[in-house]
Amino acid sequence: GPGALAAEEDPPGSGAALALNLAARQRMLTQKATKEVLLLALQVDRKGNAQRLAGTRDLFEATHRRLRDGDTGMGGVPKASAGVTTELAKVWQAWQQLRVLIEQALAGEVDVAGVRRESAEVLQPIDAMVSVTEAEVRTGAPGVAARAVNLAGRQRMLSQKMTKELLLIALRHEVEATRKGLKGSAALFAKTLKGLSAGDPDLGLEPLKYAITITKLSVETMTIRVGKRNKDKGSFYGRKEDEQTVLLL
Repeated sequence: GPGALAAEEDPPGSGAALALNLAARQRMLTQKATKEVLLLALQVDRKGNAQRLAGTRDLFEATHRRLRDGDTGMGGVPKASAGVTTELAKVWQAWQQLRVLIEQALAGEVDVAGVRRESAEVLQPIDAMVSVTEAEVRTGAPGVAARAVNLAGRQRMLSQKMTKELLLIALRHEVEATRKGLKGSAALFAKTLKGLSAGDPDLGLEPLKYAITITKLSVETMTIRVGKRNKDKGSFYGRKEDEQTVLLL
């Protein structure tokens, strides 16, 4: 099934895991859009980055509608609960502030300070929405490693956020504060990466009982296979039917 770390035999779990995966991806898309705005400010591949920015904007908004309304015909995303719907409304309101700046950038005018501010502001309601979604998945689909799915999604956001911060430094914008933010982003990425495998009580992550290998990787998805650890050789074995696909983009 398409859900990250979802139980294949549990359709509700698969749908819940996909919803959580998509919710977590929204964080990344805001930072990706900001990165693309800043690349326009730097006059880097204006046509290509404008096309990518428009695509990122459209994907964010299509995903928002999918999370809100459900989409059982395209992968089993359940309609949002009342609690998630409330948080989604706050996300949409915050997104509008960033969207105005995206449209300005597409028209040829980049407000670097505004984009830096709004790309940080929009993360707060998205984090709250993802947390509510995670809590519901944890209760309703115990076969899904909800915390791990959430934080794996945050890793995607951090990779885009670090690129954004590097571009802000290149633009000489709030250099010292941005360097400090970049250092914090890198530290959190490294801590989470380690925690996803070895466990981290600060992050609410349990150590993996099973090893995971990547069997297929593309720009948009990653296919993983879960198997038992081999203590002697550090390797593991797993069945092809246990493979699952994780959204990356």
